[in-house]
Amino acid sequence: MINITDMINEVVIHDATQQRWLHFRAPQRVISAYRIDEVIPALKAIEKTVYKHGLYAAGFISYEASSAFDPALTVKGNGSFPLVWFGIYSQPDQLCFPTSTKCHTGQSFTWSPSLS
Repeated sequence: MINITDMINEVVIHDATQQRWLHFRAPQRVISAYRIDEVIPALKAIEKTVYKHGLYAAGFISYEASSAFDPALTVKGNGSFPLVWFGIYSQPDQLCFPTSTKCHTGQSFTWSPSLS
C-alpha cells in the first residue's frame, strides 16, 4: 500500500505537441481527492486555480474515480491511494535527454496477433 505522504511531489510529462519532456517540481499547492464526492470539486478547484493565477497542473485521475463521472460505473475500492492528485506549479523545467544513434540491435522482430 502506498502512503501518499511519502510521494515525491515531482511530475515528468511528455508534451507531444511540442516534442519535449517537462519536469514539474516543488508544487505551490497539492489538490487531491480520496472520496468519490470530492473528485469533481477537486477538478474544479484545479481548473480555477490554474486559470486564475496562470499556473500549471500536473498529476493524475485514477481509474477508480470513474464513478464520479458516471455513477453506472463501478470499481473496486481504492484504499488509501488518491482518486485525484495534482500539483499546482509555477513553471516546468524542460528535460533534455542524451540521444544515441546506436540503439538498433540489428535484430528484426515481427509481431503478429494471437487473436483475431
